[in-house]
Amino acid sequence: MDERDHAANRRGATRDTARSGFWYPRTRRTTPERMDDPSCDPELVKRTFRQLAVVNRLLSRVRTLLLRFVIRDAIERGVTEITVLDVGAGGGDVARWLVDAGARRGLRVRVTCVDPDPRAVALAAERLRGVDGCEVTLASVFDVRGRWDYVISNHVLHHLSDDQIVEMLDHSLSICSRRIVWNDLLRSRLSVIGFAAFSTVMMRRSYGREDGLLSILRGFRPSELEALIDRTEWHTHACVGRLPPGRVYIVGDTPRHDHPAPSVRASSRSIR
Repeated sequence: MDERDHAANRRGATRDTARSGFWYPRTRRTTPERMDDPSCDPELVKRTFRQLAVVNRLLSRVRTLLLRFVIRDAIERGVTEITVLDVGAGGGDVARWLVDAGARRGLRVRVTCVDPDPRAVALAAERLRGVDGCEVTLASVFDVRGRWDYVISNHVLHHLSDDQIVEMLDHSLSICSRRIVWNDLLRSRLSVIGFAAFSTVMMRRSYGREDGLLSILRGFRPSELEALIDRTEWHTHACVGRLPPGRVYIVGDTPRHDHPAPSVRASSRSIR
């Protein structure tokens, strides 16, 4: 990305700040979510993870991002096999879809799922049992060592503090050889209103509605993620984008891979 990209970033950040107010709460909430409590009801936790798989399929747009920035990128480079680190495995639904989507296009995808929550790991291991190319590990991303082509995450960043996100960005430089693709929640009251209506029907008898609404308020404005990126070596190699409904994402090409990809900023403009 060149200086014009950075100037556009700064103009976008200024507009983003100007729009803050009622529709865009100025600061992130820090209230813990119910499911962050290890003593919460295990049956409600299982039901919530199953419901979140539906949210991922219908609302999260993670499949759109992974198709464009992982699968298509690999196919365009002419490779037949890639490795992916999935940070925050959840129920394992994203990893399973990614393996299947790659296979349908002649691409072998090997996914390592990591999550520090033993409840999530147990559910992901159950969902991914027998799926060739998937493994699930109980671990924090900060303790992971190794090297993967792509490092992905879906709805993980809002669980972290700003300093932890910077630490995750820094750490990803040592474990990612190609690209990061991180999807999360746009902090807006329109998102709160929309999810409240959706969850009233689709997320009963679980923590999904309560935690989902709080998650949105723990989410981000694009300028906030740009400011965090600027604190790291990614500042000239990553961009922030938005997707409806209510998603914000980071895509970055690692500074050290051997064959630089076309600007992810230019590629991200084609996403809708």
